[in-house]
Amino acid sequence: SMKAYLVGYNSFCLVVWSLACVLALLKLWEKKDLGREALEEVWEVSGFLVQIGQTAMILEILHAAFGFVRSPLFTTSLQVCSRLWILIVASKIPETQETQACGLMVLSWSSVEIVRYSFYLSALLMTRVPYLLFWLRYSVFYILYPTGITGELGTAF
Repeated sequence: SMKAYLVGYNSFCLVVWSLACVLALLKLWEKKDLGREALEEVWEVSGFLVQIGQTAMILEILHAAFGFVRSPLFTTSLQVCSRLWILIVASKIPETQETQACGLMVLSWSSVEIVRYSFYLSALLMTRVPYLLFWLRYSVFYILYPTGITGELGTAF
């Protein structure tokens, strides 16, 4: 069924982004440096997972196009394609991977995706999304979108 597929897709993405985030946070912890040097090494430990998670998001364009979800096709396509463009830059230009901006981008993306996919899974599996998760879904972007965009711009340019 479509619900089973969406549960599987969202679970997969949640696991991938969670692992990417945990590895990035462990790198920060290992370096005992919440800024410069550790951020420059985040892609090294999380980049492969970021590539998997972000590439999987191409399916979200299809989900919107075929009506599997209520997301608007244009907005979804724009968001996914803009991230894919940044992902290609980060993947193909090694110098961008070793920047603080790229580390910030990975931490921001993975954090926001953990909340987003947790929210989607809850909506699929529960009669009501827990309030904390609902609040996080509509609040963390105030911090994570600006940091994500800053990281994206710093990585791309």
